[in-house]
Amino acid sequence: MAEPKYIPRNAIVVDRYQELNNFTRAFATGHLRFLMVVGPAGTGKSHTMCAAMDGRAAWIDGNATAFGVYFAAFMHRDKPIVLDDVDALYRDGSGVRLLKQLCQSEPTRMLGWYSDPQYLERRGVPTTFMTSSPVAIIANRWSTVNEDVAALEDRGHMLVFDPTPIEIHRQAAMCARACCRLRFRAGGGHQFGLRRG
Repeated sequence: MAEPKYIPRNAIVVDRYQELNNFTRAFATGHLRFLMVVGPAGTGKSHTMCAAMDGRAAWIDGNATAFGVYFAAFMHRDKPIVLDDVDALYRDGSGVRLLKQLCQSEPTRMLGWYSDPQYLERRGVPTTFMTSSPVAIIANRWSTVNEDVAALEDRGHMLVFDPTPIEIHRQAAMCARACCRLRFRAGGGHQFGLRRG
């Protein structure tokens, strides 16, 4: 595959699923506090992270606001957080400020949200709280739009996942074989006109 258009400094370029699996498992087992995975859409970044986390993370995806992430971080404090396809978050000033707090390199960080404290109070959410949540960010694109975003890149491990077309096909074939084996075992093989002998 062609080199990604933008590779942030300090990024590790990964082109094999096994390498991506190694990093996502390291995050899932607590060896990495902050992991960013950036790469083309449809290459299985989210699927790989989801498999590694096995339901043990607060998964925030899509159209998340900075306030929504703050609220989720409070509700899931000290548990892993995965921010998936929240590209607008790092382009928003409030989002970047929150990400800088949440992705600090210290084991325990203080997060604060100081606008509209009455709204927070009515929902039982404090204006500040401590958390030790590890954080993973998954994105299709990443650009260093300013120095604050650049500061995020230096706080953890940043991967640029750029598999070759051959690697993508190899992975798809492996997944298809695993899916067929699972269906065969679960259904006695009858879905494919096969019978147990």
